[in-house]
Amino acid sequence: MPKRNKQGKFSKKKNFEKDKRISGLVFHRSGLLSVSDHHNISPLDSDSQNILEPDHHNSPSFDPVHNQNSELEPDHSYAKPKTIETSELCINDAFEVEPNLEDHIHEVVIDDDNDINVDFDFLPLPSDLLPLNHCRYVVELDYIVQQLKQCSKCEDPLHLQNSLGVKPYGVAGILYVQCSECGDVAKIRLGKTHYANKNKRGVGRFDVNTKLAAGMDNEQLDEEIPAPMNASLCIPIDISTAPLVVFDLETTSLYRTSDVIQIAATSSNNEFSSYIFPNQPISIQASEITKITVSANQMFYDLQPVSYKLPHEALTDFITFLSKYPSKPILVGHNIKRFDCHVLYYSLKANQMWNEFSSHVCGFVDTLELFKKIMPGLPSYSQTSLVSHILGENYCAHNAVDDTRALFKLLTSKALNNLDAFVFPVSHPYDCIVQQDNLKSYNEAIACKAVSRATALKASKSNLKLSHLKLSIERMGLEGLKALLSEKTDRGNVRVTNCMKVIRKIFDFLTPES
Repeated sequence: MPKRNKQGKFSKKKNFEKDKRISGLVFHRSGLLSVSDHHNISPLDSDSQNILEPDHHNSPSFDPVHNQNSELEPDHSYAKPKTIETSELCINDAFEVEPNLEDHIHEVVIDDDNDINVDFDFLPLPSDLLPLNHCRYVVELDYIVQQLKQCSKCEDPLHLQNSLGVKPYGVAGILYVQCSECGDVAKIRLGKTHYANKNKRGVGRFDVNTKLAAGMDNEQLDEEIPAPMNASLCIPIDISTAPLVVFDLETTSLYRTSDVIQIAATSSNNEFSSYIFPNQPISIQASEITKITVSANQMFYDLQPVSYKLPHEALTDFITFLSKYPSKPILVGHNIKRFDCHVLYYSLKANQMWNEFSSHVCGFVDTLELFKKIMPGLPSYSQTSLVSHILGENYCAHNAVDDTRALFKLLTSKALNNLDAFVFPVSHPYDCIVQQDNLKSYNEAIACKAVSRATALKASKSNLKLSHLKLSIERMGLEGLKALLSEKTDRGNVRVTNCMKVIRKIFDFLTPES
């Protein structure tokens, strides 16, 4: 067995010829063989047979000593059009047999023109190759084009359509492409590589993977400070073209993540209503308020059985109801900005229907904010109190159908001309989730009293995390932080604060070493 040198490579024997492309020579896994005349090949004599050693990496059927007359199976991975048996070759005694080279398979092939081709560098394909379209890769086109210009054997161009698969390495990889002329398989790197040390062994490291890792370690390379999130920005609407649809939900509890058990909607000429069988149990408090209960597989309203639908079916019907309007409607409800919108969002999201719903609605209006603005000073702004105070009527509250009818009547009688200033976007529930996530980044600063909760909440609503404040300091110091927090929004308001005392306190918290 040959020994490895200091570089880890096998040392070659004295009589081994380096240039493998010598006319009249053929490489085989068992050693270096000579072909005297492929038209008149003499049998292998008995003495030279002892030189050949069995190849334990090949199929037994290809063993040149034990099965001289056998051929490869057609579906064998090493099979080629016509393979000359090793027993048909004569050994040139001037060359010494090289031990098995496990990294390559060398065969002698006769093509259709009866010419001998020597396959020096046929590489076994990795077993974990993936299709080229399996996923996305980051590629360097100019580098790939250079590798595809010509085959290393026949010098014909290589084509991506002849790719056999790709072995991924991070976001890059090695593409195996077979030459359509000679059948050789070339390894095409999807990007440039480098090595960690002088011993350039193996595949190396793809440059793009190294850059990506460096970018993840230093996230400021890619992170940008976002623009203000104008969640409360007024959306101009035209009442004459945007239908008003009043909706209401009854739920299993008072949590935003509770299940919807009844949904109803009312407009000028349409109504929608459906009971929904919940996945969560209905709380005692919710049952007392809504009079809705569940027993076994039956729903009851005020102890009377009612027909119901499963969540996905009922929500699909609701979206269909909204889609029938000639233009996108505005959904109106009482206290929906704090509760109903979020419950509806979680229900739709759980059934993968939020995007479809959003495409059929142009915005929301919360009548609680509306009536507080147009009728200040009332003792109570609950819907029942407003209906009693303005309309002088009483109704069966906490039934979704009756609630929507009463609110629509209240709306059309008092506040129809004031809606456009109170419209908020359909994305409001999602925006609130983002704001809560932003606010969590200030927990430590709030605990250390480096920033007040009110200031942190305002920054969160402006789409700023604490990391964004730190990034502004790293770029421009105190002046950078001041410019960010005192930036003017589209509506002319200060983004967070322009108080230097507050800004200096945040700066000192984020730069303790200075």
